[in-house]
Amino acid sequence: MADPIGAEIVVEQDDAPFSTPKRPSRMVRPTSKVRDTARQLEDTAIETRRNTRQTTRNVPAEEQIDRPTETRRSNGSGSGSSDGRAMLQKALDLLAESRSMLQSAGASTD
Repeated sequence: MADPIGAEIVVEQDDAPFSTPKRPSRMVRPTSKVRDTARQLEDTAIETRRNTRQTTRNVPAEEQIDRPTETRRSNGSGSGSSDGRAMLQKALDLLAESRSMLQSAGASTD
């Protein structure tokens, strides 16, 4: 029996070595049906954007911004920081009030 370590391994080679797939040289164009569908979708999107933009412009400012009248008032100096602080303070006061109400309601149910 022959020694397996000394055995020679023979690999056959084909005429064509490993060939890579070739990409087509001409550009593939979509069919006319696909082009028409894409054009219709683009036109619809453009029209929707136009309608949305026009509708947004036609809405009066008071309908767009539904805020209480206190926030619309200015303190006269042109600075809105004091208005913002007042709003935050009012929100904190309301939160504290609701917290105390919830605690008292929870205590009464226990």
